[in-house]
Amino acid sequence: MDGKTLMLRNGDAKQNLIVQAISTESLKPSEKTKLVFHRYADRYFLAEVWVEGNDLGHQIAKSSREKELAMDYAVEHVVVLAQLH
Repeated sequence: MDGKTLMLRNGDAKQNLIVQAISTESLKPSEKTKLVFHRYADRYFLAEVWVEGNDLGHQIAKSSREKELAMDYAVEHVVVLAQLH
């Protein structure tokens, strides 16, 4: 696997998140820059990052807490459009 380190930043709150990811591929380029979250009940976990115009994205491994919740709840995918600076 080709591990990558991603830094996601919320400019308004001045918060950073650093995650380890692996590359993933889509059949067609992403139409928008987006973050894909897995939702279990009221908990959200970052799962994928896609940048507009690229057919390569980044997949984030499930944490131990996400794996625990996945045993009790069905996963729902939630897409949030993001803005790059």
